[in-house]
Amino acid sequence: MSNPSYNFHYNNCQSNNFNDRGNSYNRNTFHQSNNSSYIHNIYNNDYKNLDYPNINNPIINDYMIKYNYGFEKDLCGIKNYGNNCYFNSGLQILVSCERFLEELKKYYICGPLTKLLSAAIYILQNEKKYDPYEFLSYFSTKNTEFFGVQSCSQNFIRTLLKNLNDELNTTNNNLIVAAEYYRPPIDTEEGLKYYNFIKSNNIYPESSLLSIFSGITKSHSLNNCDFCKKDINNISFSYFIDQNIYLDEINSKSKWRFSDVLRKNFEKTNITMNCPYCHQEINLSEETKIIKLPEILIFTLERYQGENNDAEIEPDDSIEMKNYVDNCLINTRTSYELFAINIRFGKTKNSGHEICQVKRKGKWLEFNDEFGYAKVKDYNRNSYGLFYKRK
Repeated sequence: MSNPSYNFHYNNCQSNNFNDRGNSYNRNTFHQSNNSSYIHNIYNNDYKNLDYPNINNPIINDYMIKYNYGFEKDLCGIKNYGNNCYFNSGLQILVSCERFLEELKKYYICGPLTKLLSAAIYILQNEKKYDPYEFLSYFSTKNTEFFGVQSCSQNFIRTLLKNLNDELNTTNNNLIVAAEYYRPPIDTEEGLKYYNFIKSNNIYPESSLLSIFSGITKSHSLNNCDFCKKDINNISFSYFIDQNIYLDEINSKSKWRFSDVLRKNFEKTNITMNCPYCHQEINLSEETKIIKLPEILIFTLERYQGENNDAEIEPDDSIEMKNYVDNCLINTRTSYELFAINIRFGKTKNSGHEICQVKRKGKWLEFNDEFGYAKVKDYNRNSYGLFYKRK
């Protein structure tokens, strides 16, 4: 048993029916929605040129031998009920995040969600196959936008963390940490805007579990109005659990390193706004800096905007964030290393299939629902989510 601390979680979860999921829920819903040809149709009809194995094909082992896939029987996969590949990839990524597992142990069993998650972690670390029915049904009935539809791993992780935060707020108030990581003087315009932002954001109070994933950015522009000649000092704050990386500034015909795309997203940008004094439309140069840098960075590549869906972006093994943080973080460690990649095959956000590649104990592995094997191929044109941990 590699992780005995999760044993109690596992045993209790298996014996609990979680009646609070609602009497209207039909236990057969996921079984009825299970379309055995779902993945088959994706690969054989829509994406014939992906050079990727059809996991429902009975000759999958022959395929893996032919393409040297190195199938590993000891890895624990997750059953797919028809459209929960995003859920499967998200869980495998979280199990590969040691910092997340360490923090989760502090909360023990606080409610249904922490109990289900702990049980999933135990099974994925110790068993050969995980059936996510109880977890998936409970999560979907609590978050109806996920019920019976396709999503993405980053959205699942973000929503799961918010749900966990809500649960921990009601059961473990002693473990809530301060949300004020940045403390501008309250009697200044910047301070007023910041504390109003903190007050209005429904994430706070923030548990230490959520805190390792969450960040805050400050956008600042200082310019002179061309019409009334007054100084315009515009400051705004944004909260993020995963950071959107836009691709509209890059050439989709070229191969890009992720670090270069990241730099383009944090470069000064031109914005248009109305002058607060004369109300004329003016252009400002805006700079964005991170004022709360999380221990785990999640980046979502916005592939479904414009014509850059197929841009080939090679993930860096490590990235340096020092150029993107505010001076208040001058003593913070800013070096990160890649530990997981979410890969999406599909033309829209609401259709397709997801797999993930994760780094565990120094070795890269690939998970495709029930199957796990050594990583042998890079899908740079299909990478959708990149996960980095602080060194």
